[in-house]
Amino acid sequence: MNRFGGIINHLTKKFSGNVSEKGVCKITSSSVFDKYLPKNVVDYDNQNQRHVFSSLIEQDSWIKFDFVGRVVHPNAYSIRTTIHKRGDVHLKNWVIEGSNNDKSWKVLDSRKDESSFINPSSENTFNISMLDNEYYRYIRLRQNGPNFKGTGQLVMSKFELFGTIK
Repeated sequence: MNRFGGIINHLTKKFSGNVSEKGVCKITSSSVFDKYLPKNVVDYDNQNQRHVFSSLIEQDSWIKFDFVGRVVHPNAYSIRTTIHKRGDVHLKNWVIEGSNNDKSWKVLDSRKDESSFINPSSENTFNISMLDNEYYRYIRLRQNGPNFKGTGQLVMSKFELFGTIK
């Protein structure tokens, strides 16, 4: 399986470019550190290892995907860490949430003390643990505990969703 060959990649190909820049999927975050924008996590063709997303150092940092005129039924997702050294700001604790009104959120998957991202440029795909029949306009990854460095900074280089879109 191609870890980054899911829904967002499909939309990237269909609309010939970064889905955030094209307005197909609005990607926002709780904050942004410097030039490390949320849209970078779906720029799959960019091989620059410093082309990543980073929030400020704050608790409950998040990145949100608004599928605008579409809804998704996710069943899995993939994440790639950055080139930061082993045990640095890589993800360790998070939840994946879905919403249709951007106010009330349902937890779809939860990871605590996940060890697969301790190393630089690590990738992993996770199944959604709380599958339902719901479709969601918004999907959010929210860091709900410290990263490997012990801070609330949310940093990643790639994110992808798998499932159904309509």
